[in-house]
Amino acid sequence: LALAVLLRVLGAGAWAQGVVISEFMDEAAIADLSADWSLVYDPELVDSPEDLAGLGAEARALIVRNRTQVRGALLEVYPALEVVGRLGVGLDHVDVHDVPHSE
Repeated sequence: LALAVLLRVLGAGAWAQGVVISEFMDEAAIADLSADWSLVYDPELVDSPEDLAGLGAEARALIVRNRTQVRGALLEVYPALEVVGRLGVGLDHVDVHDVPHSE
């Protein structure tokens, strides 16, 4: 359900890099998502802030679990970011006030 909502929010489009997944995610869910979107899935990105930041230029979605810190410095290098997906509960590690949003 969450992936369906994510795809609906982003809409269709062709672009080099759309979804960055920085922590473990179910393989079936990744397969579903990759059928329609270009994605980078590396569950080790959470431990490599430089690599995670380097993927931000064209990413429109960032999917995290509980360890990736989605805060000012990371958000600054994700200028096209439209959606932050959280696998699990709680947003203590996501600066929801700095995440781009529609008015």
